[in-house]
Amino acid sequence: MTSLSQRLSRIQPALKQKKTRVVPFGEWLPDLPDFQNPGVLQAVNAIPDLRGYRPFPGLAAQTNALAGAALSAFSATDSANNIFVYAGDASALYEMLDLTWTDESKGGGYSTASDDVWEFAQFGTDIVATNFTDPVQFIATGGGAAGAFADLITSTNKPKAKHLDTVRDFLVLGNTNDTTDGHVPNRVWWSAINDATDFDPDATTQSDYQTMPEGGWVQRVVGGTEYGVIFQERQISRMEYVGWPLMFQFFPVDRKRGTPIPNSVIGHGRSIFYISEEGFYEFNGSASVPIGANKVDRTFWSLFDTGNKSKVSAAIDPVNKLVAWAFPLTGTTVNRMYIYNWVNRRWAQIVINLKRLVRVQTQGFTLDGLDVISTNIDTGFTESFDSDAWKGGKVRFAAMDADDKLAYFTGDNLAAFIQSTEVQPVPEQRSIVTSVRPLIDGTDSSGATVFYLNRARQQDVLTSVGQATINADGDTTLRSNGRYHTFILQTQVGEVWTYAQGLEITYSPSGRR
Repeated sequence: MTSLSQRLSRIQPALKQKKTRVVPFGEWLPDLPDFQNPGVLQAVNAIPDLRGYRPFPGLAAQTNALAGAALSAFSATDSANNIFVYAGDASALYEMLDLTWTDESKGGGYSTASDDVWEFAQFGTDIVATNFTDPVQFIATGGGAAGAFADLITSTNKPKAKHLDTVRDFLVLGNTNDTTDGHVPNRVWWSAINDATDFDPDATTQSDYQTMPEGGWVQRVVGGTEYGVIFQERQISRMEYVGWPLMFQFFPVDRKRGTPIPNSVIGHGRSIFYISEEGFYEFNGSASVPIGANKVDRTFWSLFDTGNKSKVSAAIDPVNKLVAWAFPLTGTTVNRMYIYNWVNRRWAQIVINLKRLVRVQTQGFTLDGLDVISTNIDTGFTESFDSDAWKGGKVRFAAMDADDKLAYFTGDNLAAFIQSTEVQPVPEQRSIVTSVRPLIDGTDSSGATVFYLNRARQQDVLTSVGQATINADGDTTLRSNGRYHTFILQTQVGEVWTYAQGLEITYSPSGRR
């Protein structure tokens, strides 16, 4: 019969072999191998931060639906600092008031082609819109109450355009079509100074055009108060005002890359983010810097449905320092979203169904418009009526959702899914992981689940051992016996948490089989 002391003597060496190590949640690097990946293998529905991830909110619809599939949305400010929001579908243009879309199309509506979208810009007190098929449109800021959109250009030359923006005191069109020269996809055409209705080339008014000799189609015009930036398929140029007789000069600053995806181009301050044929880049005004190389570029191109480039959209979330791209997946109509934190230079992906990403400012409410929020003045409002919330002007990272409603990313937290790098806890042999402690804080993170996976060889497919929820000690316990291990932390929809930093694993050797 074995004595108690003999049994303890056998157990104690095994207990001493148990060790712990922290597996941090580094940056998402799906383009690198799973084993000893310095980041994480999956980062879904979470905001990338310096030392881990924060929760990502879902969409909360704000408006009624457009009559058709949303193609774009845009917000603008008038001289009194009032906010106005506009949107377009294939056959109509809309203005929003008190969270309700109103059709403000010109008589007869529009005929946007299947591969085109609406682009908006503000020129002085006017909102200008183009879809290439129809004449360039305009409406006075907040003018829906007094009149609908109408044709903008009144000069003899009335070019249509795929792209537009305001550069200094000029409205600039790109990739144009006119009755004299037809479709000239490599042309940039600017208006008379301070007059967006006049596109007749004239030295006095300073209107003119430039046909770019190389670089392919004009894919985007990015405006600015100092200079404009012209994106073509294979070139990026600065458009700089030099005055008479040339008016504008074009200086190619990147002859190696442009973009095949016009709607991937999004500016923020002096930075312009875009997708080139090589992957994701940031243009700083003088050079392009890769931001997706050895991180997400290859994974993106393997997922992206290149036959639906017009469905790509991009927007900026200035509060969280994020630039986001929504793009269609091959073989499905559902969009995937990639987000990039430009301060920490880290990525994540969001699984959510939407039509278009947009960035808008909240509108102020009229007294009658408060009925949209609630008809109960005693219990229906969480904000004081003296609050600035009712004045509008707050920047919102938003989208036109799957139902073609304007929606803000202010809903319940999405279910996050973060998969650690693949580790070999004990060099050159198998190990048994018996406990994983998620390093996640928050008032309601106890519902999080950890999935255990392992494999014996790099040639094997990962095998799921099972899943466990966090217990009273903050651990999850399950026996995972393998050479290579990886773990998935999954939170629940609506779960309240603030930061996920990594996992603390407890393990011991399992032999050299």
